Amino acid sequence: MSDAVKVGFVPFSTAPRGILVVFCDDALKFGPTTRKALGATDNLVKRAAATSQFKGKSGSTLEILAPEGIKIQSLIVIGVGKLSDLKEKDFLKFGGTAAGKLRPGNDTLTVIAELPDGAMKPESAAAIAVGVRLRARKARCVPTLRSRLMIRPRRERRLRRTPIPSTASLWRANSSTSRRTCFSRSSSRAARPS
Repeated sequence: MSDAVKVGFVPFSTAPRGILVVFCDDALKFGPTTRKALGATDNLVKRAAATSQFKGKSGSTLEILAPEGIKIQSLIVIGVGKLSDLKEKDFLKFGGTAAGKLRPGNDTLTVIAELPDGAMKPESAAAIAVGVRLRARKARCVPTLRSRLMIRPRRERRLRRTPIPSTASLWRANSSTSRRTCFSRSSSRAARPS
């Protein structure tokens, strides 16, 4: 599958490239490694969050294009909500949210898998990677019976053209039968002896 997303894990010391995805809680706090990677951009994120009314709720996103201070295309901040309310399936959702922000032609997506209270568990980081792959893959259409029936060309019903008789011809046809009826009545009456 040539269009599949390639997922890899690198240490935190690697410089981010392309699109950078970071996570924050509902108080807009970042983890220590994320703050170090963002540098002075941390204040920019807080100003942009105030402008766009980003509160850090679970699954909400804030996108900043070409932020100053970091050599990346864009910064995507994904809110995780309250840390006490996190579940394992939420990390799948976060990965899908990150992949949903990708545009065709973007080659690198760097995700800093860190919560405000420290690094994520390996299972959580793997769930984010699975969420990215699931959202970014191209779905293969499997035709169903209904779609197969809809694809077949329908036969056009052709109406047979029948000539519409004119009123005069209808009157002639009715008058000749009525004459015959009249004649038969009159002839039967004439044949009866009185």
